[in-house]
Amino acid sequence: MASEALKAFRKKMLNPMHWRTVNKTMVQYTKSELQQVDMAGKLMEELAQELNIRLSKEEKREAAKWLVSKQVDPKSKRDRLRIWKYIKGD
Repeated sequence: MASEALKAFRKKMLNPMHWRTVNKTMVQYTKSELQQVDMAGKLMEELAQELNIRLSKEEKREAAKWLVSKQVDPKSKRDRLRIWKYIKGD
């Protein structure tokens, strides 16, 4: 079960008011970078800062592993929308 911080993080990511910021941050990464847990963790750290959510190291790592498992291409609008749907459904 996800922690309260991860639930808040997901809720903010799903908020249309924040989605533009999330997209702007995600497109700075490449698909190959987001296939590495460390780089995906860096993205999660940036997003947490932008969304004003405090995530522990374990929570960031959990979120990064989840993102790596989705094999998203952040340059693809379709994949970014797909991630939004994954967040909504998970």
